[in-house]
Amino acid sequence: MLNQQNLPGDCLKVLGGRHSQRINTMVLDLIQSSMGKAAITMSPQVQEAMDRLRTFMFDYVYIGSEAKKEENKARHVVKGLYLYYTEHPASLPDDLLNKVDREGIARVVADYIAGMTDRFAVAQYKKLFIPKGFPPG
Repeated sequence: MLNQQNLPGDCLKVLGGRHSQRINTMVLDLIQSSMGKAAITMSPQVQEAMDRLRTFMFDYVYIGSEAKKEENKARHVVKGLYLYYTEHPASLPDDLLNKVDREGIARVVADYIAGMTDRFAVAQYKKLFIPKGFPPG
């Protein structure tokens, strides 16, 4: 199990020790570093610390995590939903159907799926592709 002591200390000094502190640091830095500029950006110090922490997490946490073991299944769910909705656009929520002419079906479907929670995506997949149980008898 990963704990605070396992995380790169130099990153935590810049970003903060707790998850909420890290989010706060990054949000405030984005605001301060972007003020009066045409682009939204982080300061080099915070960007570097965030990048190093992200790399650490991918190298030592996500690769061997339970989520990583489920990656192929998740990919299958996302691909299945994408193919279904691009082939059956009438199944999309009405507010998204209105965007298809402007943005194209591929963009609308990709955005729709990207906005789904894991549970909602799995529920949609089950609803579309998994047969319901038959009553006993």
